[in-house]
Amino acid sequence: MRRILLLALAVFSVSAYASEYTVKTIPNPKIADADTYVSNPDGILKLSTLHQINTLLDSLEAQTGIEVAVVAVNSIGSEQLRLFATDLFKHWGVGKKGKDNGLLVLLVMDQRDITFETGYGLEGILPDAICTRIQTQAMLPEFKKGDYDAGMLAGIKRIVSIVKDEPQTATTTADRGWKELLPFTAAAYVLIALLSFLWVNQAVAKAKKDKRFTSNIARYSSLKRETSSITLLVSILAVFGGAVTAFMLASGFIFLFSIFAPLTVVPAYLYAKANMFRIRRKPVVCDACGGQMYILSEKEEDRYLSLAQQFEEQLHAVDYDVFVCDSCKNESIFSLDKGSSYYPCPSCGTKAFRIDSKKITVPPTYISAGTERITYKCEFCDYDEHKNNKIPRLTHAAVVGTGGGFSSGAGGFGGMPRSGSFGGGRSGGGGASSRW
Repeated sequence: MRRILLLALAVFSVSAYASEYTVKTIPNPKIADADTYVSNPDGILKLSTLHQINTLLDSLEAQTGIEVAVVAVNSIGSEQLRLFATDLFKHWGVGKKGKDNGLLVLLVMDQRDITFETGYGLEGILPDAICTRIQTQAMLPEFKKGDYDAGMLAGIKRIVSIVKDEPQTATTTADRGWKELLPFTAAAYVLIALLSFLWVNQAVAKAKKDKRFTSNIARYSSLKRETSSITLLVSILAVFGGAVTAFMLASGFIFLFSIFAPLTVVPAYLYAKANMFRIRRKPVVCDACGGQMYILSEKEEDRYLSLAQQFEEQLHAVDYDVFVCDSCKNESIFSLDKGSSYYPCPSCGTKAFRIDSKKITVPPTYISAGTERITYKCEFCDYDEHKNNKIPRLTHAAVVGTGGGFSSGAGGFGGMPRSGSFGGGRSGGGGASSRW
């Protein structure tokens, strides 16, 4: 008789842990009863404990809108607990849609682990450190004694207490803490502005002192290129950093400010522009008498420029700086090539040559290539050239078929809010796990 009892006990113990749950097989408590928050398929928690937890969480949702799901199972097999918790949170959609104010509490017996998974909107109220503290101080001491009811109830009470004491608990981090985040955001903006200013100032000093530059135009062009690169890089990094921070904190406030992050480089850009203006107009040494040569105004320089050079300036293809010596009246002309659609003309050399027209003379087919006739013309001397370009033959576009409809069934939690479900919240990956 004793052997039979021992065998029965062994079989019962093995069967109790034989059920390995997946995300889709853990019972959704909301499907059976919209007022239930605990999934306890293996009977780990007592009915009296379930009643107390459901009462606490129902009251919490009524007062704050925050949704908490509690799961206690014997085993999830070899699945990693944190990844499993994240997937289960998403599958059920714990929390209100748009506020993402959900929390999943997952107890797995064979891994001797308790895990919290928080939604985006609760990460400010229940950061990872607080989650760990609740587990280690309120839950693990009872779990080590084998009293899982006392440990789970103590943890839920601590969660409810912390959440209710937090002002505006039903709102997101951005709505709750924008006043707290403002000083840090302002400090970040000041830091970005200062760093960009110092970086540009270094570029200015380099442009002024670098002996490789033999003219004002060369120094100006170098500083312009470097300033553009600096301001673009700093702007991208500022926006990217702000977006990542906003995502991590679930803060629309920081995301909004990150959009205006490029404005922080405006002071540095204006400083660079002022220096570029001065560098380009700085007097140069006359190569004839050693005196000082000064730049002429746009109107004064025209009498020193040829008609072709004046025409290039009108097209904004080339910019010219004319310097004249005060002593010997010696003149020097410096050119600055500007990005444009014009090329030097093969006939007259004026940078006024560009594409005048394009015409398909032989249309391409699926069998053979086609031909396009391109006409180039100089707007200064009217010289023109023609060039035939090959057009690749047509190809059939690949058709990608779909193998049926797409479904993302999420049990009673996910998707749109409906009767007997949570509100479709999202997880930010926050939370903590503790073993005993």
